[in-house]
Amino acid sequence: MYQYGHWGAALLAYAPVGLVVAVGSPELAIGGAVVTAALSMLPDQDQRVPFLKHRGLTHTVHFAALTAVGVGVAGGTVGASTGTGSMILYGLLGVVLGGVAIGSHIAADALTPAGVDPFRSGETITYDVVTAGNPIGNAVLLLFGAVATALAVGAGVAIRSAVF
Repeated sequence: MYQYGHWGAALLAYAPVGLVVAVGSPELAIGGAVVTAALSMLPDQDQRVPFLKHRGLTHTVHFAALTAVGVGVAGGTVGASTGTGSMILYGLLGVVLGGVAIGSHIAADALTPAGVDPFRSGETITYDVVTAGNPIGNAVLLLFGAVATALAVGAGVAIRSAVF
C-alpha cells in the first residue's frame, strides 16, 4: 500500500483504542491517532537501508513487538514526569500504539498480491484484494480509517460527557 493507505489502515485499527482513550482524555486520543498513523510507515523504511529486503524483517510480528516495546518505553518516559500511575498508563498506551501501527501495516500489505511473511515462516500471506499502488484502494482505506477514528473518538467524548 502507499503511505495514505497505511495511514488509513492504522487509523482503522486504532479506532477502538481511540474510543477507550477518549473517555479519559480526548486530547490524548487524538494524539494517539497521530502517533499511530506516523508510526505506520516505519516498516517501509527498509527501502532506505541497503542490506534490508523490502517486506522482510520490518514486516514481521517480531518487528511489531520490538516497536511496541520501544514506543512503550518512550510513553513510560513521558508519563514518568507526572507520577508512577501516568508512567504505567502512558507506557501501556505506547505498547498498544506501536503494536497497532506495525500490525496494521502488515495487515494492509497482506491485501496486496505480493503479500507478507509476518512470521518468517517462508509462507507468504496474501489476500490479493488490491495492488499496492491502487489509488482507489488506498483512498478507501484512508477514508474508512479517518471516519472510524473520528466516530470512535466522538463516541468516547459522548461517553465521557454522560459519565463524568
